Amino acid sequence: MLYVKEESHLAPEMVTCPVCKQKLLIQDYVTVGSEVVCTNKNCESTLRIESRRPLRVALVPYAATLDADSQPESYG
Repeated sequence: MLYVKEESHLAPEMVTCPVCKQKLLIQDYVTVGSEVVCTNKNCESTLRIESRRPLRVALVPYAATLDADSQPESYG
């Protein structure tokens, strides 16, 4: 008999932007160490995912975002 292990899909988690207090929904596929941008057009702060379960983010200093690999875009 063949047993198939079911993949456990984690539900999205919500976190608050430390700058503007906008609530952000972070999908389960965003891994620790990834950078995301606040969706508030007046804020657009770059945040790094520090941990999951519980979800914690840290503000990335603006000077650290001045390279071609930073400034992530959101397609969700």
